[in-house]
Amino acid sequence: MTVPTEQDFYKDAGVQVTDKRIILAGQTIVMNGVTAVSTHRDVLPNAARVVFLAALAALFFVQGIEVKLLALLVIAPLIWISLNPVYSLLLTSSSGSNKVLGDRKKERIFKISEAINQAIIHRS
Repeated sequence: MTVPTEQDFYKDAGVQVTDKRIILAGQTIVMNGVTAVSTHRDVLPNAARVVFLAALAALFFVQGIEVKLLALLVIAPLIWISLNPVYSLLLTSSSGSNKVLGDRKKERIFKISEAINQAIIHRS
């Protein structure tokens, strides 16, 4: 009896894409159910960025170096996070679309998406 082999399309820490399955952080998804893959850029709405910037600017008009340092230490990281979006991987099946992976590394998400596309084509 011959065991069917799997063709690898992508493999890195916590992610493996073959022609038969996708493994994402320990979760296995069977490729037969996947009909499409797409990517999405998740960013904070512009309104949230404006609020962060306005709060930071307002705190700099307050007297006292302590308040200014607190503003810098608390609000600046929030602004940095808002300016660095999370890229998401969306898988579509007959039951709808699901966000299955998120990462700030755009290239990684795009490589995984391309590997899944290649696996879908290979399956056809």
